[in-house]
Amino acid sequence: MLERHVQVYDGVPYTAFLIPGLIMMSVLQKCLCKQLVQSNSIKVMGNIVFILLTPLTHLQFFLAFLIAAIVRGLVVGLCIYLVAMWFIDLSMANPWLIIAFALLGSALLGTFGIIAGIWADRFDQMAAFQNFIIMPLSFLSGVFYSIHSLPPFGKKYRSSIHFLHD
Repeated sequence: MLERHVQVYDGVPYTAFLIPGLIMMSVLQKCLCKQLVQSNSIKVMGNIVFILLTPLTHLQFFLAFLIAAIVRGLVVGLCIYLVAMWFIDLSMANPWLIIAFALLGSALLGTFGIIAGIWADRFDQMAAFQNFIIMPLSFLSGVFYSIHSLPPFGKKYRSSIHFLHD
C-alpha cells in the first residue's frame, strides 16, 4: 500500500528500500534478545552453577553464547529474505559486504545482550535496556526513511556517508 504513495529514490520501490532494513533489524534484534534473555534467565533461576561446573574457560563460554546468538540472527534473516524474495526483487550489489555487516552487527548486539543479561537482576531491567536504549537506536538507524530525509543538521554530514547508498 505504501509503495504507491512513498518514493525514496527514483525508480526504487519503497518495499525494495524497506525490506533489507527490516531484515537487518530483525537479525540484530534477535541476536540481542536471545542473549539478553538467556544470560539473565540462567542467572536468575540459579542454573549458572551447572554451566560453571563444566571445564570451559570464560572465553569459551563467551564464544559459545555469542556464536549461538549469531547463528540465530542469521537464520532469522535468511528466512525473512527467502520469504521476501517471493514478493519483490532483492538484488544485492555487494553480498560480501552485507554478510560482513550482518556478522559484525550480530556479534556486537549479541555481546550487548550478554553484558546486559549479566548486569540485569530482574526482568524489568532487561526490558528497560531493550526499550530505552536498543529500540530508539533501531528506529533512528534509517530503516524506515532515507538519508535524504534527514533534518538540516543531518544533511551537513550526508556527504560523508552518502557513499553507503551509491
